[in-house]
Amino acid sequence: MYESDDENEINSDPKFNNDDIENEDEDEDEEFFTPGSEEITKARLYLVNYSLLKAKRRIAFQNQLLQIPLKDQLKYRRGVNDRLSRFELIGSNILSNRAISSVKFSPLGDKIAMGSWAGELKVLDSNLISSINYDCIGSPDDKLSGIDWHPFSGISQNDREISLATGNSSDNLIHLWSLESTKPISTLKGHDSRVIKTIFHPSGKFLASSSFDQTWRIWDLNKNKEVYLQEGHSKEVYSISFQCDGALMFSGGLDAIGRVWDLRIGKSIMVLNDHIKGIFASDWSDNGYQIATGGADCSIKIWDLRYNLKLDNQKNENNNTKPLFTIPAHNKLVSDIKFFKENANKINSILNEFKPEMNSSSSTFLISSSYDGSLKIWSADSWIKVKTLKGHIDNKIMSCDINTSGDKIISSGWDRSVRLWSNVSEDLI
Repeated sequence: MYESDDENEINSDPKFNNDDIENEDEDEDEEFFTPGSEEITKARLYLVNYSLLKAKRRIAFQNQLLQIPLKDQLKYRRGVNDRLSRFELIGSNILSNRAISSVKFSPLGDKIAMGSWAGELKVLDSNLISSINYDCIGSPDDKLSGIDWHPFSGISQNDREISLATGNSSDNLIHLWSLESTKPISTLKGHDSRVIKTIFHPSGKFLASSSFDQTWRIWDLNKNKEVYLQEGHSKEVYSISFQCDGALMFSGGLDAIGRVWDLRIGKSIMVLNDHIKGIFASDWSDNGYQIATGGADCSIKIWDLRYNLKLDNQKNENNNTKPLFTIPAHNKLVSDIKFFKENANKINSILNEFKPEMNSSSSTFLISSSYDGSLKIWSADSWIKVKTLKGHIDNKIMSCDINTSGDKIISSGWDRSVRLWSNVSEDLI
């Protein structure tokens, strides 16, 4: 049924390696100083100013939420969970001859980008799951991964400017794309091994990437230049994600270690080491202080920066190892995690205004995909499972995402299909 090349990926993709990895002797911790360039100094100053404004808006909104009576909040959340329980499969399409590794909704939710292990990058209609005005076919040996949309794509940008970023496995390159050409408008080179993830900074001015070369990097999109290279993992860096304020970033590796980095100072401020196998997925809640991580140990862990910092202040020896909550989520590895996020934050950053009523439902739930063939929807209050979705023929779902209205979920996997799920309701969450 499947090509032999795809079956051979089992031997090369670390997600299929369930053997226990022998513990390696760790080098003695040693601090060292590396002088930074002028570019990184300017970037950090920009991040300070940008993140302070974003944090001010976020905290103002959270203070307003505190004024809402608890009974009204509970009533609202019950309504959210009721609508989440109505999600069903509404469409599917086989769009490649190899596994579809990544799918992502555009910022406005009207398009879907997908990348496959056949080297294909396609832009799909979010309702019909059919290819629309963009279809790029690359090398059959080039697996695309880590697709991400520019945060202002479709909102303030010209279509000839950057809309998408992809990572490549065969040549270790990052490609930047517009929606007006089937050739990349720019290429970023620097990684020494397979690029796994590419994500845009919330400001749209920077791009982060992670790689099998055990590093993650920050790129200045105005200059198409690497401005920061960070080591810190003993194995491949598989997952990276930005906090909504843009000040912090998470990196998770196949060494089962997660790290929270303060981009303003270039320092690891927290080590999250409760996973017992490699970390493959992560995402930040829009509240700015919670992170969800998932990996080969089949669990999802919820980390609360406030909780761990409190332990740190108490000088607890295990201050950076305890998650707020552990969900025994799946029977096989967790391949992707996404919090629901509205596009209001992106629009507000352009309009330079704050409208808290637009954000009232953001990060009320999260979804996860797994190689056990299931998608699951979780409440972001109690971390209880609200719904399980099954429909992929092969038990390997590789990617998932939520649109900015919260009424559609997209997934892709080893069966070479993209599947669309909806709560079949006119009400938006």
